[in-house]
Amino acid sequence: MFGISMPEITVILIIAIIVLGPEKLPKVLVELAKYFKVIKKTINDAKSSFDQELRIFASPSSKRTPKNIKRVSRKQARACAKSSRLRSSTR
Repeated sequence: MFGISMPEITVILIIAIIVLGPEKLPKVLVELAKYFKVIKKTINDAKSSFDQELRIFASPSSKRTPKNIKRVSRKQARACAKSSRLRSSTR
């Protein structure tokens, strides 16, 4: 579990009990569990939306191929360079 062995976990728990006290420790653990649950949900949502985008990109009905994307990027780069040259020449 995260590269932490059982003796290290025991030491961390003993320090937590000493610092927080037995009254506050359960509340802190519950809050930590909620925090990790939110993080896990956020990561899973990001993974699922990334997978969905990959499926859309890889679908046979999609006409977007890496070659087409490259061309669009070049066109956009040329247009951007052209507009910046126009702006700099009018100054």
